[in-house]
Amino acid sequence: MAIDSDRYQAVFPVGDEIEILDFKTESGDGTTSPRATCTVAVDGTNAFSFSSTPSKTADDLDSFLLEENLGGDLKGTEQIVSGAYQIKASQQASAAYTACSSSRFEHSGMGFFAHVYWGGENRDHLVELIESYADLRMSQIAPDACDVS
Repeated sequence: MAIDSDRYQAVFPVGDEIEILDFKTESGDGTTSPRATCTVAVDGTNAFSFSSTPSKTADDLDSFLLEENLGGDLKGTEQIVSGAYQIKASQQASAAYTACSSSRFEHSGMGFFAHVYWGGENRDHLVELIESYADLRMSQIAPDACDVS
């Protein structure tokens, strides 16, 4: 995953060296597996992470968070609808969900999660980043895994 330093600058802690630990599987047609993770470390300490996860049963963001046991950092946050995504964000985490209109693998939707490992006023940045990350990942995932059109 390419990191656009201008877009992500707000969630980077101060440091000198960035390391990106990326896990996703590419197929022969240039698309990737719907399941992916990316952790970014600054000076050897985790700064933030992103993940994308297909769902077999969730039909909205809250049911995705429950299914993946990810709601702890987002308790008490209000849902935002932006484009194709339902989004929630706190100062430490954000999540997005979009439903699949069809899927050869019977995925009901795709969920995306971001977590910041250090303090700060990150909520507004995390709303923007999770939507950007979701757009990037959806462009990499084969339509037969999750078509949203």
